Amino acid sequence: KYERILIIGSVEPHYFAGFTGGRKGLLPGVAAYETIEKNHSHYFSPGATSLRLEGNPVHEDMMEAIGLLDLPILNLNMVGGSDNGIVGAFCGSMEDSLSEAAGLAQSYYSVEIVEQADLVIACAPYPTDADLYQSHKAVVNAARACKPGGMIVLVSRCRNGIGPAAFYELMTTHGSLEDVLSFAQENYRLGYHKAASLAEILLEHEVKAISDLSSELLSPLHMEAWTFRELEKSIAAVAEDGGMILHMPHASVTVPIVVPDMT
Repeated sequence: KYERILIIGSVEPHYFAGFTGGRKGLLPGVAAYETIEKNHSHYFSPGATSLRLEGNPVHEDMMEAIGLLDLPILNLNMVGGSDNGIVGAFCGSMEDSLSEAAGLAQSYYSVEIVEQADLVIACAPYPTDADLYQSHKAVVNAARACKPGGMIVLVSRCRNGIGPAAFYELMTTHGSLEDVLSFAQENYRLGYHKAASLAEILLEHEVKAISDLSSELLSPLHMEAWTFRELEKSIAAVAEDGGMILHMPHASVTVPIVVPDMT
């Protein structure tokens, strides 16, 4: 019988759990499929957003599950840097070490902007360029920096294709994005939260993708396959109209925060 648990992980922003790290080593780390599915269904609840732990139902559900374990838990959380090094490490109880690491991760991975842009170029670096399912993180962060009605251009290899079947099936078997959202919420299955998230973004923004994915795959997702030549033309057009362009080279882990310039 195990006498204690040691959890080692990294902490960075997570678009609906608030942050990675800590409790995620157990849930979803080693949890049953049904438990993970129930936890992720809280995506649709208020408070399930990036950079938030307090009042986040996904995080609170994880912590409640951890509390059911009658074993001492030691947690080592690390915050990584852009050069694959470590900028901070925090060891202690689950709650304290995660809270401290999250504070550093927020200051390291978030960036303040004074206004949203007309065009956001969102690059998903390795390994989040594995497929569209993982590259979706870059689109979510880019949407925070993009004006309603603006354009997001995802630059990601997507070398392994789309990703889990449930995600693609939900996006392509309903006539409208509104239907995708309502069906995902009422009939939740693991993976549906990403389809719902993408649908929410597509209702407010145009999304283009420069990747290995074909137009035949992207069109049913309400996205358009682009080339770098088309991106160049779009940049020139937006610049000519006096619009704002924002480039996010590490969009998968960079969380923009709009802070209007009050000066």
